[in-house]
Amino acid sequence: MNRIHENKFVQPQMFTGPKISVCMATYNGAKYVEAQLRSVLAQLGPNDEIVIFDDHSTDDTVNIIKSLSDPRIRVSINGCNIGHVRNFEKCITAAKGQFIFLCDQDDIWETGRVELMISEMIRYDCKAVVSNLSVFIDENNYTIKSLLIDKIRASHGSFWGNIIRMFLGRTGYFGCAMAFHADLRRFILPIPHTVECHDHWIAMTANFKRTMRHVDQVTLRRRLHANNFTPLKRRTFHKIAKPRVLMLASYLIIIWRWITR
Repeated sequence: MNRIHENKFVQPQMFTGPKISVCMATYNGAKYVEAQLRSVLAQLGPNDEIVIFDDHSTDDTVNIIKSLSDPRIRVSINGCNIGHVRNFEKCITAAKGQFIFLCDQDDIWETGRVELMISEMIRYDCKAVVSNLSVFIDENNYTIKSLLIDKIRASHGSFWGNIIRMFLGRTGYFGCAMAFHADLRRFILPIPHTVECHDHWIAMTANFKRTMRHVDQVTLRRRLHANNFTPLKRRTFHKIAKPRVLMLASYLIIIWRWITR
């Protein structure tokens, strides 16, 4: 196993394009949040931002975030725990950037992630991008080679195929690997209460709009530990009747927004 060097992100590789918003929903993430934030901040310019809504943590998450004393970080604290879907919704709503990146509290961003994902959206004139998700680390920053998986088994041009595979549970999208243009927000927000996974909702919306780009490069190291919000393998989200009915309801909402907006 290989261990990530702690000083890997000391030298910044900032992207100097349009304003970027990184949306992070935190909850009891004190153990890893500083390392994640440092890996993100190293790639942001002086006018970019990290929008954080903390979901009423009971540990030192907020204090650690504030201790970084970086003016690009905007942190708010929820009065009560509202869950990760509503928390990400608040982050996305508050974002001011042209490009919005979703960010978990415990991963590590690879150098060049921001520039790569934005350049893909610009080059292919698309409104959303998802990167390869196949490198994982454990609680001690060691690479877990035995858990390398296919990114999402989705394709660039097969938008309806991707949607069908999502419905059948044969492909999964993870928010930590996604970014999108602010223009897509009017179709994403508000996130319906039928939605259990905000990342699936965003992926469905982008595929319905035929504007999702998939890239093969790895742009983050996903940390696996006992308290992950989203496990490596989704729970039986697509394998029982009720979630599929909810997903069909989400499709109808997307179509309605597509027609009316």
